[in-house]
Amino acid sequence: MAKKAEIPTIPGADITAFRKKNGLNQADFWSPLGITQSGGSRYESGRKIPKPVMALVVLRMGTKPQKRATLRALDIAPLIVDAVNDVAGDVQGEA
Repeated sequence: MAKKAEIPTIPGADITAFRKKNGLNQADFWSPLGITQSGGSRYESGRKIPKPVMALVVLRMGTKPQKRATLRALDIAPLIVDAVNDVAGDVQGEA
């Protein structure tokens, strides 16, 4: 039996470095993920990041292989493709 794909993990220090490199404060980075600034601060300081939150972090800032692994682990890649295709025409029409 094939091993189930795992969601990659990104250490809090790497999240902080990414956030600062991109000129984002904690609220700017964490708020779109549904996380408060104080919660994000705890994660960046080393508190364990729950898998659903880590999946969002990886999708926001991970490498292409990390994002691919996350989508495989969540088994949602086809759903994302469908969602993008559903809205692609709407987005193009806004231009």
